[in-house]
Amino acid sequence: MLSALRVPPFDADDLVQQVLIKALNPLREGKFRRDSTISTWLKRITLNAFIDYRRRLKRDRIEDSSADTLARIAESPRWPERAIVVRRALDRLRPQHAVVVTLLARGLTTAEIARVIKRSPGRTGGIMVEARHAFRAALQAEGFDPE
Repeated sequence: MLSALRVPPFDADDLVQQVLIKALNPLREGKFRRDSTISTWLKRITLNAFIDYRRRLKRDRIEDSSADTLARIAESPRWPERAIVVRRALDRLRPQHAVVVTLLARGLTTAEIARVIKRSPGRTGGIMVEARHAFRAALQAEGFDPE
């Protein structure tokens, strides 16, 4: 079922483990109500695990233009001059924002950044938004239009 839902194999293994844990505990404790067949019940648990997985992906996905902006700057033929602009823009940021923008440029997820800056993923998402806006403003202050 997970392959039909196009879950990558490394994530599917984790989801199967979650499904088994969610299914075995009620079976062991005698809490399976038999309102449906076990296969229907397992499919529903699997679908719920998949929905949770998709929500996590969406939450963790970096829908942030900071990494894209840095990539465009790096691909520019005027990279050396622009690298100086990026360095000065990063220097204008609060230290935490500079770290977050740098981690975003390296492609880290929200969860990974949260671990590095020792904040909850929810708070990290807010910090990422603040950092993106601050970085954009700093680039504009340095004369670079990130659009």
